[in-house]
Amino acid sequence: MSEPDGTLVQEGFRDADVSKAVEQFLAGRCSLLGLAGDEIRLSARTQPELGESEEVLRQAADQQRAIFDALPARIAVLDSEGIILAVNDAWRRFAQENPFADPQADVGQNYLNICDRVQGDEAGPARMVADGIRAVLSGQTPDFTLEHTCHSPGEERWFRLVVRPLTIGRIRGAVLVHVDITSPQAMQERIRRSEQVLRTVIEASEDVIWERDLVTGVITWPDRQVEEMLGYPPSQLRSFEELFTLVHPDDRDRMQQGLSAHLATQVPYRVELRMQRKDGSYGHFISVAKALRDAHGTPVRLVGSLRDVTMQRQAEARVSEQAALLDKAQDAIHVKDLEGRLVYWNRSSERVHGWKADEVLGRSAADFLYVDGAQFAEARRALLQKGEWTGETAKWTKDGRRLTVRTSWTLVHDAQGQPKAILSINTDVTDRKRLEAQFFRAQRLESLGTLAGGIAHDLNNVLAPMLLAIEALQAKVSDPEDREFLELLEHSAQRGAAMVRQVLSFARGVEGRRIPIQPRELLHELDKILSTTFLKQIQIHLRVGRDTWSVVGDSTQLQQAMLNLCVNARDAMPTGGLLTLSAENVVVDEAHAAMHLDARPGPYVLFRVIDTGTGITPEIREKIFEPFFTTKEIGKGTGLGLSTTAAIVKSHGGFINVYSEIGKGTTFSVYFPVEHEQAAESDPVSELIDLSTANGELVLVVDDEVAIRESTRRVLQGAGYRVLLAGDGSEALALYVQHQSEIAVVVTDLMMPILDGIATMRALRRLNPQVRIIAVTGLATKTQTAAASEAGANDFLAKPYTARPLLLMLQRMLHA
Repeated sequence: MSEPDGTLVQEGFRDADVSKAVEQFLAGRCSLLGLAGDEIRLSARTQPELGESEEVLRQAADQQRAIFDALPARIAVLDSEGIILAVNDAWRRFAQENPFADPQADVGQNYLNICDRVQGDEAGPARMVADGIRAVLSGQTPDFTLEHTCHSPGEERWFRLVVRPLTIGRIRGAVLVHVDITSPQAMQERIRRSEQVLRTVIEASEDVIWERDLVTGVITWPDRQVEEMLGYPPSQLRSFEELFTLVHPDDRDRMQQGLSAHLATQVPYRVELRMQRKDGSYGHFISVAKALRDAHGTPVRLVGSLRDVTMQRQAEARVSEQAALLDKAQDAIHVKDLEGRLVYWNRSSERVHGWKADEVLGRSAADFLYVDGAQFAEARRALLQKGEWTGETAKWTKDGRRLTVRTSWTLVHDAQGQPKAILSINTDVTDRKRLEAQFFRAQRLESLGTLAGGIAHDLNNVLAPMLLAIEALQAKVSDPEDREFLELLEHSAQRGAAMVRQVLSFARGVEGRRIPIQPRELLHELDKILSTTFLKQIQIHLRVGRDTWSVVGDSTQLQQAMLNLCVNARDAMPTGGLLTLSAENVVVDEAHAAMHLDARPGPYVLFRVIDTGTGITPEIREKIFEPFFTTKEIGKGTGLGLSTTAAIVKSHGGFINVYSEIGKGTTFSVYFPVEHEQAAESDPVSELIDLSTANGELVLVVDDEVAIRESTRRVLQGAGYRVLLAGDGSEALALYVQHQSEIAVVVTDLMMPILDGIATMRALRRLNPQVRIIAVTGLATKTQTAAASEAGANDFLAKPYTARPLLLMLQRMLHA
């Protein structure tokens, strides 16, 4: 029977499987017609051939088997499942070396399963062979071809594996033909191409590629590159010993140990070392190497690379130096990308704002740092237009405080001139602005005083003849109604004269007779006046020691200044309360003096007027010493009381602090200077007390005012203490948990945002019932001190405090 292509196929083979067809072929009953298109076809012999004797068939079978086995190509026949039906002798011999088979790849084995089991480096090609055979058997592809190499000792050979379908009627199998395609010309061409590719790679590389023969010790370098890198021609660096002398002495052991470990255990070798160039300079290099081993695993060659990283290390060193300098800068320096995300945050930024670098990097500065988002956006627009921007901005700290910051922004460009980042240099001017405000207020008061003094002088000139005329008329008038009218005029004129005197006192600090005044006597005289004029609902309490220093001043003016403060306190307690008057000796140090414009270091008598009234808001507190400013109804206050007090205090060389809390009261602290000699005479033991007996004890200082925290830190560190700072109660608790075993004393303010001092002390007591706490308050009322005592305060320190009382209190607490 004929197929469409003319191939004769016996009818009986149509329903037979490939295995039977191959048996017929090997038995001599089929002929191999060869390739027909993309297939290998078998055909039946002609009818006369089928009638031949068994001997003839046996001879034909032996002949065909001999031809099959004699073929130099390695041939295997598979059925449709991948089972090996027949192989020739060349296949069996090659199976010992074939990476896609093994000695078991013989008749009866499933060749696909053998390929699937291959492991290691040859697993990938083996899978490709198996997939190709399956594609041929399923009819998805007409054939499959793969070229591969086989390594044997001393040589490398190339082979081609061809898989084609075997068809007997509708029955399909596959024939695998494995042919050695290696030829001297082909090998030379492949070697030439490989060398060309390798040479191109080496020449294009920035690294110097080298090879060292471990038997002879000879090192091979690329001529041009090694001379450019080290300055030596390769002929001078042919041995390891010659190269080793160029390595920095401090790096030689590390290099030798790395190579030895790699050769012995095959651990990767990668070492950074310094090598001396021909000009005597040392460069930084990275050396990488890998050993090539023989069939027994013995290393015979080292192939490696040498990379010059000198410029990179120098750049990294410059960056490190610059970063160190930026960290030492007092200004808060940070860098943002063009979207406003922070990418750099120096140490001063941490100190000024409270956030650590890892808390802010990657975050948008506009989301948490700037108070006014509109100002931030406007500044950014101006920066992008002009390349720089300078101004003052309001910023937040981590503990919720608001800072005034002098900011300078600069647009940073990349190498192509495109903007890539924003450099921001920030100076905290909060304290400076506060001092400037005090200075400007003092200037404004001085100007107003000059104006008021001129007006008062003119008013005196107007009032003087009026009073003289009234006296003259009183002597001539006898009518009772007229005399009563003149008395009314005289009373009004006298009131006007008194007001003029008050204005002059504010304006010029009218000089009276200055004499030594004992604070105890001054306060007792004041107590007599207040007790007879104030409401009975206001209790008056005096606290003054017998050893308080004397103040040199005008008795009338000092009494007027204190009386004005008491009247102000009375008005803040319309339904009654507690008024406390006190005086004590203090020594103002430089840190405390720097916090107030008019303060100078030295001994002072500190007068305090403390009320339990309504308190003063921060906005009003900034204006209370301005003349004619009052919160009272029209007709109930001139607005000159506190301004006159401020003028008197200033004329005596003193200064005033105000501490107030809404709903809890106000404390006016008035400092009057005393002579140093008087302070030394009246405190003979002061020089005998050593306040620097600290042994490095750790003190936790908690206050929401930066200036107070920093000045306290300087005082304590100067006395030998170690200091931790916290801006509020929650931060203090976190620090205490971390350093509980080290912290000796906690010094905490009572009035703070987020978590106040009372709550903080209670939490500290729960963490450690034995913790020692000094409570700091500017409003030392009985209610507040009682609450602080109940919360766990061991002692109290009045704010504002100076170095001496703080150090004395710490000394007593630690050495009691």
